[in-house]
Amino acid sequence: MTSWRNDERILDVANRILEPLSRPGLDVPALRSRPGAGTGRVEVAFPHTVDDEAEHVAEWFARRRAEHAASGAPRAHTGAILFRSKRHMHTFASALARRDIPHRILGLGGLLSTPEVVDVVSMLRVIHDPTAGSALIRLLVGPRFAVGLADMAALHDLATALASRDADLSPLSDEVRQRLRSSRGADEAVSIIDAVDFLRTAPDDYRLVSGITAQGRARLRAAGEILERLRRSAGLPIPELIRMIELELRLDIELAANESRGPARVAATQLRAFTDEVRAFLSADDRGTIASLLAWLDKAESTDELMPRPEPPEPGVVQLLTIHGSKGLEWDAVSVVRLVEDELPGRISDTSGWFGFGVVPFALRGDRDALPEFRWDPQAEMDAAGGDPAARHKAALSALAAGVTKAFPHGGALRRFRDEYRDYQKQEERRLAYVAVTRARRDLLLSGAHWAGQVKPRKASPYLQDAIEVLGLDEIGSVDPDENPYDGPGLTASWPLDPLGGRRRRVMAAADAVRAAMAAAGPPVPSPQLERLLIERAERLRGAGAEAPTRVPASRFKDWVTDYRGTLRDLGRPMPERPYTQTRIGTLFHAWVEHRSGLVGAGSAAESALWEIDEDADAGAETVPMGGANAGDEVALASLREIFERSEWAQLQPIAVEIEIDFSFAEGHIVICKLDAVYRREDRGGRIEIVDWKTGRAPRTAREREERMLQLALYRLAYHRRFGVPLEQIDVALFYVADDLVIRDDRVYSEAELVQRWSAARAAR
Repeated sequence: MTSWRNDERILDVANRILEPLSRPGLDVPALRSRPGAGTGRVEVAFPHTVDDEAEHVAEWFARRRAEHAASGAPRAHTGAILFRSKRHMHTFASALARRDIPHRILGLGGLLSTPEVVDVVSMLRVIHDPTAGSALIRLLVGPRFAVGLADMAALHDLATALASRDADLSPLSDEVRQRLRSSRGADEAVSIIDAVDFLRTAPDDYRLVSGITAQGRARLRAAGEILERLRRSAGLPIPELIRMIELELRLDIELAANESRGPARVAATQLRAFTDEVRAFLSADDRGTIASLLAWLDKAESTDELMPRPEPPEPGVVQLLTIHGSKGLEWDAVSVVRLVEDELPGRISDTSGWFGFGVVPFALRGDRDALPEFRWDPQAEMDAAGGDPAARHKAALSALAAGVTKAFPHGGALRRFRDEYRDYQKQEERRLAYVAVTRARRDLLLSGAHWAGQVKPRKASPYLQDAIEVLGLDEIGSVDPDENPYDGPGLTASWPLDPLGGRRRRVMAAADAVRAAMAAAGPPVPSPQLERLLIERAERLRGAGAEAPTRVPASRFKDWVTDYRGTLRDLGRPMPERPYTQTRIGTLFHAWVEHRSGLVGAGSAAESALWEIDEDADAGAETVPMGGANAGDEVALASLREIFERSEWAQLQPIAVEIEIDFSFAEGHIVICKLDAVYRREDRGGRIEIVDWKTGRAPRTAREREERMLQLALYRLAYHRRFGVPLEQIDVALFYVADDLVIRDDRVYSEAELVQRWSAARAAR
């Protein structure tokens, strides 16, 4: 068998791992390298602790990426860290973040321990369950509200007082209290969620809230207002609700401001990945309720069974995922970590096989030929025991449940089955290690560590020992089992956790520098844009917005200049809609074009999903819940891809994709422009061309065509304002992919013309 993926040294290790699986009648052929394969590099590391291991892996990737960049390779480097389980994913992700290496955790199980995802899920629990006090505590003491411990204790006292009163806040009688105590659990007796709701409208001089400080009351009331808004929005499609939670908790701002998470487009990667997983779930669950979603998340959090959906390697990004989720994929460099006993290979704790509760009998499974067979013939055992009924019964039971005896040197049928099933699981672990090793093209790092928080030091995995033998390296030494680096004071922590953690000194120094600059410049004077934002917020709170919002997406500009009053009315009374199938296909197509360019995530802003939409689908088009691609989507996407590959842009390399440019416009407004792709057309004398991919219907009239080109006119102006390219040297095009239709317009709108159309529409409202 020839491997067309791996270099020679990687195959040497893979073949050695596979050797023990060979047995008479089932020879496993060794993999041969492809013609012209490189030598490849395999390294082994086994430091003292898992934190040291994570630092070593991050440094290894930094070197590999630097070498790749220095080689002048046309595409970005791809890499992956493969795990047997999700337990230590964030330790390695943090090490990558400290070196500013873009990374992404794949798979729902790993995402659910990411701090920002935990905050989103906690808010979903609070919205859905009035007894989810633990989830609310996390949010209240977190960075968004930062409620102190004394105020939290006073909030609990308030909740306790409310639990002993009726709806009129009159004390309950002793008889009613006794009945309540006997009818509910201890965790249902007090609800801090109810306490926060009560505090939202309670006056400051009310006796029950006097124990909470003024600042604490303000923060708790802010939390209560957010909870109220989110509860009112609970009927929205779940992806939209999640987006609202992100904005209300200011997670987008926190991530963008966290220098350890990389650029803003990379920092929000985990939140986008979580939303993708939710969409995939909703595509399979027609109901799509918060309750069903939370039940699914609980399952994913408690097991490793929900492995990542197959996703191609992302250029320039190190992906972290389980080995199960890596099958069929390949990367330039791969690090297989935690190669220690009881992790890889995993500890075999269940040998009952299909005798366990809820397990399908092996004989009914499609892979039954590879599974151990339970062999017990009670009739034959009874026949061999003679005619005495008691002896016949005893012989049959002994053949079933006997231990290792002279009569049964390998034990009874149950013991033999358990031993065979244990051997089968060991073989599966070895096959899993083989899969992990063969994911690497050129560079492979195999690592482990003695200590990872357990009581006794871990020993190196037998697969790591195999690699050491092949590479001719020294054996891994032992360590003193009594010198556990994670023992003692290192296990203590303060609560609540400092939201800034190790970044506190840098953040406070930056804050001091800002305060000093503000003091030197005198009292701040609000800019006209800030004043308009404050006015707009006040009007929104009053529910009487009478002007267009300060931030106007370019894709909606045509709506404002053609029907200013109607657009303003629709904005003031937004109605949730089920998304068109065409909208979902358009989203997937844009993602494919972006990934195809090799410039993935080059400019996605945190709020772009709210502002930029494709053209409307045909009236009456089918609507479906948002989710992952289904069979119908794949057919439609395949057609769009085929048309794109025949287009004039298929052979061109864009200089930018999915970039967002905001610029100030008339009367203090800010226009938001998200450019799908920008090309430098050497065939046109090096002119810049901005292209917008459209998967909706093409314009049917000359007026519709002109209106849709207004969006491109704003794109041209935005690019001119940002990069200084003259307007006359920028071309724009709409490509309606489904119709294979390209629309260009040689007319160059000046900024004054666009402002005049806006002002005229506003004056005529």
